[in-house]
Amino acid sequence: LFHITILLPSVLTENGMGGLTQLNNSASQNLLAKTMNVCVFAKDTGSAGALSEIVWALREQEGVNVVVFTDEPSPTALAYATFLAQNIYPRTPFDYKMKGELTREMINHVIDAERPQIILGGISSDDGADRFAFEAGLRLNIKTAAVIESRPHAWLNYYGLRDIPFYSRLDALFVPDEISRDYLINLEFQPERVFALGNPAWESKYKARRKRKKLRALGRQRFGIDDDTVLIVYAVTNDLDDRDIDNPNHVDYYAGSEKWALFEFLQSLRDVQQMGAKIMGVVRQKPGLNDRAPFIRGMIDLVCPGVEFDVERIFKGELAANSTLCAADVVVGYDTLAVSDAAVLGTPGIYFMPHLLLSCKNDPQAAFNEPRNTIPFHEPLMLLDFMHEVACVPRAALKRLHSRIVPIEIVHKAAHNIAKKIMAMVSSKRSRN
Repeated sequence: LFHITILLPSVLTENGMGGLTQLNNSASQNLLAKTMNVCVFAKDTGSAGALSEIVWALREQEGVNVVVFTDEPSPTALAYATFLAQNIYPRTPFDYKMKGELTREMINHVIDAERPQIILGGISSDDGADRFAFEAGLRLNIKTAAVIESRPHAWLNYYGLRDIPFYSRLDALFVPDEISRDYLINLEFQPERVFALGNPAWESKYKARRKRKKLRALGRQRFGIDDDTVLIVYAVTNDLDDRDIDNPNHVDYYAGSEKWALFEFLQSLRDVQQMGAKIMGVVRQKPGLNDRAPFIRGMIDLVCPGVEFDVERIFKGELAANSTLCAADVVVGYDTLAVSDAAVLGTPGIYFMPHLLLSCKNDPQAAFNEPRNTIPFHEPLMLLDFMHEVACVPRAALKRLHSRIVPIEIVHKAAHNIAKKIMAMVSSKRSRN
């Protein structure tokens, strides 16, 4: 359907921003018409992780040109580092001779320069590159498609009022599974625009699971933990130095902030270690969220010294997150995708929100807890009781936890499924209300 096009310097002139502004003859116009231009935009590391595999699947197709765009590289430009880890070199405002914070005008320049037939992105806040790009696509009548990096329940539990009216206008939403598709259709998303073609990020984790023994050994080597010691990892959700998390209006405030969950984790670990149990702990934080993390480091020193703080991106050629999650016997988290990622990697995951029942709010991770892909701990001291059980009968306690877990079903070849659908979308006539 599409053919590789070689665009010679004599055919095109540049507008100084990396884009094509003038075609010299009708022959080159015919060549350009046979090339499918895809622009991929991302701000968050989760979106970038799901989009990376799709970028490679699209680049394997004949006649498809893919440009990836994200923020300027910095400690908080999380998508940039994620793409680099997948050997994808994204463009930034600098490549288009622009400076300053990301703006709608910058995105408009990129789209004008690249002239995409389709815009691909993830879920983003109001000031994200993908959000700005989708706005431009809707305005300019360019096809748009969003890749939802996980089941959408938590996202829309928090931001449904803001995002349902917007994302329901896109041409396509790619979701991980039928659970996700049914949820969106129940929220009155149009069925013909929602596609359960798999989750490339999950599939990547599933593939990593095949070398789980190697990753487990790497993780334990990094932390100096032998294989007979039980390792429990706490995966951080929020920047705990951000004062807003203690505000009752914060999306992750459930009759208390995440600080309480981390404190109980450290306190419980200290208690079982004082009993003589061979149990160690690691606190894993998403790189770039706040690598210095003075609050977390201070709490570790105060409550349970010896706990490792982990913000590594790559370790011995492997994603550090994968080796950490595989090294663990249990992964605990407040409201982070790391817990469901651990489940895909074969490590039991516990969503620990100690004051959720007291808050009388909905469980934001019900999409994983209800089908028992992960285990909910929604009251204080539940984690302490579990750690005491592990301290007393470690093998039996971990075996019981494993028996409660229902594996997440993986749709295979997700990236190629989505790439094929994108190709078909560009070939078909647009239909948007």
